[in-house]
Amino acid sequence: MSPVFAGSEPVAAKSGKFKGTTVLQDEQNRGVALVNALTDAQRGEGSPQEFRRQATTTSTEAWKDNVVLDYTGLRASEMTEAAARAAARTRRALHRQHGRRDMRA
Repeated sequence: MSPVFAGSEPVAAKSGKFKGTTVLQDEQNRGVALVNALTDAQRGEGSPQEFRRQATTTSTEAWKDNVVLDYTGLRASEMTEAAARAAARTRRALHRQHGRRDMRA
């Protein structure tokens, strides 16, 4: 899995045509459950040092668009059992949501 951050502002419509609509709440809940299931050391392993140190980092930009990044992150096999289950639930939910039933979950 790769972390993907998407959002909406506001995340919940309190009035108007879309009153009662919430955006990405299930995805947020699953992501929070996964992060909370990791140990402190695993949270650090899952975050590239460069990104933890800087508020913003640009790896690609004009004339630098074919960059090759080294692997970084935490393998599911290295996660706690609870975190690995949370990751699997998140992956399955995303596959269902996006019609990717052909992928192993």
